[in-house]
Amino acid sequence: MGSTVFNRDAALEKIRKFICLYQSDLSFGHGFDHAERVCRLALFLSEKEGGDPMVLEIAALLHDIGYVSLAALKRELIIGDSGEEHRIFENYLTGTADHAELSARIARNLLKETDLPDEKIDQICTIIREHDKPNKTSLEAKILNDGDALDRCGATWIARAFQRISAFDRRLSMGTAIDRYLKPSGKDPRHTKTAEEMMEKRLAYQNSFVKQLIEELELKS
Repeated sequence: MGSTVFNRDAALEKIRKFICLYQSDLSFGHGFDHAERVCRLALFLSEKEGGDPMVLEIAALLHDIGYVSLAALKRELIIGDSGEEHRIFENYLTGTADHAELSARIARNLLKETDLPDEKIDQICTIIREHDKPNKTSLEAKILNDGDALDRCGATWIARAFQRISAFDRRLSMGTAIDRYLKPSGKDPRHTKTAEEMMEKRLAYQNSFVKQLIEELELKS
């Protein structure tokens, strides 16, 4: 009896349908549109830097799938103390307050319903679990992290920031929004040369936007 041939198109269709069904207005900028952008970025970086594009595509689509559950529960709980919030998540609800870990668990259960080989499922789940961690064991995890970071800067991040403000902080003043969301943090690592070049261009625009906005608010422009 021959081995089952992996049907990439069928798996991707199943994954996208699952994300669309699972996504809600509680995704706060971490929904399907973010996953699709990060997926395109990761595949673009992979063309330049290497890595397995198939596992990257699936990992990128599912890298934040656990964020929706955590965000929805946080909004319902409205817990002020982050330590207590983490305790409730870990002990009673999801078993973890780490969105990457929860995303990897959800991804594993979903991918078991496809004909993807077990070793590929393990690889994809490891990439997802590591994508926001300091130590990454594969080029694919580094590329996914770079793609995720690129979606947090430039014009894209400005749009996402106001999307997030609309969901979380509707009473936030423009001045506070600049400090909380719009000023580049400069903390995102760049694991690949291609991402470094792209991020510098995006950050230049973001800094220019923030500078112009501050000047307008202070009536200097």
